[in-house]
Amino acid sequence: MTGTNAPPPPPPQSPPPNLQEQAGIHRRLIQGVAGKAVGTAIILGEQILLVPVFLLFWSPTQYGDWLVLLSTEGFIGLLDIGLSAYYGNALQQAPARGEQAEFSTLLKQGTFFYATLITLGLIIVLGIGYSVSWPDLLNLKTLSALSAAQVFCFLSAYFLLMLPFGFISSVYRAHGEFVISVMVSNLMRIGLIVSIATILSFGVAANILALVYAAIALVTWLGVIIHQRRRYPALHYGIALPDKAAFRKALSIGPAYAIVPAAMALTIHGTVLLISALASSGATIAAYNTIRTLTSLAKHVTAEFMQVLGVEGARQFAQEDWDALSRLYKFVSRVSGCCCGFLGGLIAVIGPPSSGCGLSASSLSPAIFSGHPSHPLSAPDHH
Repeated sequence: MTGTNAPPPPPPQSPPPNLQEQAGIHRRLIQGVAGKAVGTAIILGEQILLVPVFLLFWSPTQYGDWLVLLSTEGFIGLLDIGLSAYYGNALQQAPARGEQAEFSTLLKQGTFFYATLITLGLIIVLGIGYSVSWPDLLNLKTLSALSAAQVFCFLSAYFLLMLPFGFISSVYRAHGEFVISVMVSNLMRIGLIVSIATILSFGVAANILALVYAAIALVTWLGVIIHQRRRYPALHYGIALPDKAAFRKALSIGPAYAIVPAAMALTIHGTVLLISALASSGATIAAYNTIRTLTSLAKHVTAEFMQVLGVEGARQFAQEDWDALSRLYKFVSRVSGCCCGFLGGLIAVIGPPSSGCGLSASSLSPAIFSGHPSHPLSAPDHH
């Protein structure tokens, strides 16, 4: 057989995935999912198991007023305008491409944005905090104007300080240590839960509890900065004014990430404010908040786990590892469907016996919505 008649060589086959790299991916996924599972349990404990603690030391009406003020402050998160997601992704992708200088620049630019937002936010809060009658505006039933203003200012400080928490946690993810960012968040929430239960046991008022929230935010920031400086000696914090191109890119891409959080904020916090305006009982707000937490369990848990997978997917996208990204996408599709189905069935079983949490069944009776609206903005016009 001559060389001209020899059969053509077989087409080259793509090399099998690197087993060590696959093991690293699996290890990071397992660690991240485990950390998120603990975090989800902590969040559910905060939102459900703390309800009886509040009702042990406060009346349902007091607790209802507290939830209304928390929901009001929850809209502060809209000030982020998607910057946390934008800079979080950018900070993670820069080291994956070997662009350490770009990582440092992005970190300093993000710090500039958040320092500006927090400073302006605090000025505005102090300006309007004591100039508005919050009991009249929000239909609060147990707080004086002074106490409500104090709660408003302290909770505003807490939410403003926590605005860049996702951004600064991206430093851990950029170094391939997503699980540490989850652990830091879990420790912060554990500290908040323990502090709430301890402070409530002393019979403190709402303004003192709000001050504890602000203090927890400050302690969290101090701990994170110290930990990151020790863990990453080459990390240098600072502030850098973005150029026009960086401004345009951040403010054009960032708001796209903010659409879903904005819709969720309007749905979650807006509904609480609407119930406060129409209902005559603070216990109604507490009951609604507990039931809403249970019914959103499947969505919340699945979203938390998908965040772990999304971090790994962003790394593979930055490295243009399309085969690994395709395998991860198929895995995500199966896991998300199974997770939602399992949790939906679990909620159907545990929801009815656990949704009361010490609240009367009449808390959600239609009778509480009868009569005239009590919110000044919703009152009928007599002119």
